[in-house]
This record gives sequence, structure tokens and C-alpha cells, in this order.
Amino acid sequence: MTESLGISKIENLPKIFLAKRVWPMKIGVADDLLARYPNAQDRKIVKKALSALVKTLTYSNAVIEEDRRYDLDLNPVYDKTGEITDQSRADAQNNIKCALDKIRKRKMQGSAQ
Repeated sequence: MTESLGISKIENLPKIFLAKRVWPMKIGVADDLLARYPNAQDRKIVKKALSALVKTLTYSNAVIEEDRRYDLDLNPVYDKTGEITDQSRADAQNNIKCALDKIRKRKMQGSAQ
């Protein structure tokens, strides 16, 4: 993602991406990211990278466990874009279930060979 944002070093990424753990990101963080880095080369790549991140087990667990979403600077967001709704938690639980189902399916296919 650094290259698509026009950043030469990983340490120049926003704090939310450098934290030791994964935090739920505020709704609209892609737009914030693109506004902060106007030299971004490819908006689609940035949005695709964020999309891949929010589908991970770690991110899904963070959504389930946390009460709030965070901005790029790792500040909690207290408006509507920072809310973690019941639907968000349900979607996160579904992401986990789907990911685990895929893992189980691969293991079963591997052991059948």
C-alpha cells in the first residue's frame, strides 16, 4: 500500500497501520487516507488493500471485541463513523465463520489426497 500512496517508507504510514495490534477503522477511512495522501497513484489499489484488511480474522476479532472505531491517527471516533453496530459485529462473526469454513475445507481436501 505504501507505493500506491506515494510513501517511500513503511514508517510513514498512519499510526493505525503501525500499531502493534489491529484496531477497527472508522467508516470512511479510505477517503481520509486518500485525502491525506493526494499523490496516491491508484485509488482502487488503496481501497482494495483496505478491503482485504477488513476481511481478516484479526480485524474481525477487533470489531467484535472493541466498543469504538479509530481514525488514521489512532484516535477513537465518537461520531456515527466510529460506532460499532450490532450489524458490524454480526458481519465480523460471519467473516470469521466463512474463513474457518474455508480452512476446514482445505484441510479436508488435503487429507483426502
